[in-house]
Amino acid sequence: MVRLSWLPLPLAAALLFTAPAAEALAQVWPNGPVKMLVGFAAGGSTDIITRDVALNDMLAGHVPLSVLSVLQALPQLESRSVKPLAVTSAKATGMLPDVPALAEAGLKDCEAELWYVVIAPAGLPPALADRINEDLVKIVTSPGMRNKLAAQGARPVGSTQAEAAAFMKSESEKWGKIVREANIKGE
Repeated sequence: MVRLSWLPLPLAAALLFTAPAAEALAQVWPNGPVKMLVGFAAGGSTDIITRDVALNDMLAGHVPLSVLSVLQALPQLESRSVKPLAVTSAKATGMLPDVPALAEAGLKDCEAELWYVVIAPAGLPPALADRINEDLVKIVTSPGMRNKLAAQGARPVGSTQAEAAAFMKSESEKWGKIVREANIKGE
């Protein structure tokens, strides 16, 4: 198992963000919880399709905010059809240097990034797992791959198997706690 990269996600508002929604947001944020329908793709194999649906819902005015990938947001930002509010990473990203991170915008302890981890089946011989991990780290941290990932708004990580496992565990615990505390249910 190796953690390959992370990718900040811009939180954007459509320019047709309604005045009542903006006023409601301004009255509670950042001092209180904001309850608002936000277009967000859950990830997985349908991630690209669901992000397009979330973007289309925002642009059509069905939802006032959406969480997009950097590559998906760039054309919308250039055409000024959306306004970037923040990125979900701990710090601002090089591709959107003028867009603050959520923490920099006042939402402390709020970080959500798209990340990729390569995992192998249980029972894979340790020597083979080590070799695959070593090769993947060399590839993902090579100058050519670093440049390709940076062009997509991602940062290569490359990790040991133990680091990747610890990261996945901490992410599962963090999001599990949020789901339980917010009483989030699948629909």
